[in-house]
Parts: sequence; structure tokens; C-alpha cells
Amino acid sequence: MTLTQFRYVLEIAKTGSVNQAANNLFTAQSVLSSALKTLETELGEKIFYRTTKGMSPTPFGQNFIAFITPIQLHMEQLDTFLLHGQSTPKTQLSIATTGFYQINLLLAELMEKYVPSQIFLELLETSLEEAMSMVAEELVDLAFIRRWSCYTGLTNKRLRSLRLDYYPIRSFPFGVAVGPGNPLFHTGQTTVAATALREFPCVVYNYIESSPYRDIYDRLGISISSRIVTNSRATMYELLNETPAYFLNTPTPDLPFRSSKSKESSHSVQRRTLLLEDCGIESEFGWITRRGHQRSSMEEECVQLVTQWLRG
Repeated sequence: MTLTQFRYVLEIAKTGSVNQAANNLFTAQSVLSSALKTLETELGEKIFYRTTKGMSPTPFGQNFIAFITPIQLHMEQLDTFLLHGQSTPKTQLSIATTGFYQINLLLAELMEKYVPSQIFLELLETSLEEAMSMVAEELVDLAFIRRWSCYTGLTNKRLRSLRLDYYPIRSFPFGVAVGPGNPLFHTGQTTVAATALREFPCVVYNYIESSPYRDIYDRLGISISSRIVTNSRATMYELLNETPAYFLNTPTPDLPFRSSKSKESSHSVQRRTLLLEDCGIESEFGWITRRGHQRSSMEEECVQLVTQWLRG
């Protein structure tokens, strides 16, 4: 196994395509394919399923990717340190999230304040389990997460074992997102029964498929007739425009500002969130950091921005 093979695997997992991964890495497709085949032979396991629609991690591949992700991040941080040396920015902030495009816009506003300064800002999107691990392993300073109330005991146990402090911000009712491709998008209804979703395909973020949270649909009373599994949130949004699919979502407040950037971003994502009827499960938003970690002023500002947004 080599670090180069790790980098290839992570890029294929990110893009879902050997061809796209090769383009992103400025490497020949044959080189990536050969490196992947060599690695799978060495491991004695398949890392990806090959389908006409692209590449998706096998159960073994999902676990393998979870192990090598922090290794790759450490190497990137080491490369940055060796490259810049004493010129490393004085102000640094690394954040993991479980997927909120609004946080990107909030951090863009924060970035403008520090434009005259020399700063390094890193934003990583990942799963709940990986976000907790990344904070514990000091790969990021803090993480903004969303957890489901039916798994509170499970996540609390995990937080304690990793010696992490969790700060809840606000809970919201459970919902599903639909786009122009779904008939529900064009109705005036604001809620939907779980049974009404049976006729539509469900878009599932791939980490849920092999995580402790894979029974969430049973807990919500949603029977899935067909599903589309992806590791890309951009793909999830695109599918709502082109198919009658839906995915689990949480209605959140509007952003506390209305810059041209935020308007453009919100218009590019066409979707509505319908609340699930008779649902006793909530989505809780919060943030985590290492126990005893001394937060910087920039971290405090970031937490304050996100808290103000979620509390409306």
C-alpha cells in the first residue's frame, strides 16, 4: 500500500468515477485503474462496485476509506507545513460539517472580515462518525453536526469515549426534501405522510448504508421501494431536479443576511422540505470540540455565527 494509492481511492470515492478522478488528479485513467487493481489484489477485497452509473464503495471499501481519510489529511497538513514553513498563516481554523451549504456562506462572510490578515480556513464535509473522529484526532478544531433524536444514547456514548464536548444549538422537526422532478414539489402542501413516499425513489447518502443509523427509515415508518446511493451532496441536489426522488432533510431558518452570494446559491438549489406527519423524531444541530480545547477568537466567532443562524 502507498500514499498515492490512498489518494487515488479517496478521489474515486469523492467523484464516483475513475475518469473524473484521473482528470482531477491530472493523471491518466489507466494509471488510476492499474493502481486500484493492484491495491485490491493486495488487500484481497474489492474497494468499489463497478456499475454503468459509476463507482461506489463496497462495505469493505467504506471501512477502508474511513481508515485512510485521516492519514491523507495528516499528510496534506504536513505538506502544507513543509511548503510554507515560517510563512504559515497566524490565524488558522479547520472545521468539519455533516453537510450544510449555509455554513459555507456564513464562513464566506467571516472570511471577508479577515481579508487583510493572513489566515488559513479549511472546511471539510463528512459523516457524523467521521466528524467526531476528526475532532478527536485533532484533524479539525471543531465540527458542526446534525444528529437524530432516536440515536441520542448511541452518539452520547461515542462522544464520551472520544472525550469530546457536545453543545446542542437547536432541534427541528423531521422532513424530506423534494425538487421539481417530484409531484409533491408542485402542490401547496407543507407536510407529507410517510406512506405517501413509498412510490418515490429515495436518495441515500452512502455512509448511512453501513452505519449504526441505517435503520432510520424503519424508525420513521418509511418503506423504500427503490433507492439511489451517492457520496455527493451535489448529486443529491441534482437528482431532485431530474427525478421524483426525495431525501431526508431538516427545515432550517433563512440565513441572517442576504448578500448577492447567498441569493445566487439559494436559487441554484431548487427544493422544498415537507415535514413528516406524526413523526416523533427530531434533528438536533450542535457543535463538538475536544475536551479541554482552548478555542480561538475565530472559532468563537464561527460558533456564534452558526448559532445565530440556527436560532433565527
